[in-house]
Amino acid sequence: MDDLEAEKKELTPDFVAMRSQSYEFNGEKLNAFDKTRQVAAESMGVHCCSPSFYKLADQLTETGSYDGMFADAVSIVWLCSQGKHAAFKAVRKPSGAVEEALEWWSNNGGNVGSRIYGELMETFGNIIDDVFTVTAETDSSGKGGSGQSLGE
Repeated sequence: MDDLEAEKKELTPDFVAMRSQSYEFNGEKLNAFDKTRQVAAESMGVHCCSPSFYKLADQLTETGSYDGMFADAVSIVWLCSQGKHAAFKAVRKPSGAVEEALEWWSNNGGNVGSRIYGELMETFGNIIDDVFTVTAETDSSGKGGSGQSLGE
């Protein structure tokens, strides 16, 4: 538990921004989960990018998971594996983007319980922890994110 607490204290906005540039999944370098990809994720129905996510926060706190978390992980890591054009397309055609993300997951050999599943969930967890850390650190006013975001 002490290691976890020490790790959380190290998550400063500068560290998080640097780490967001070094994410990898299945041997591929990922792009940062920047504002464009966050909007695309919300369009695709990703729960943790929705204004109503607070409704699932209790479930996440109690169980370490929430309904739809696996689908969120696939969508976010897929978005980060794509260029910006995929994010723009996802905003315009979210159902098509969800289908592309699921196909990408299948093509990567994704299977619940596999090594790649563990890597997906770990990468997703790091990305989301970093986004929420940056948002919390840059919003001392209580008025929202003030335009601050990971990767910018």
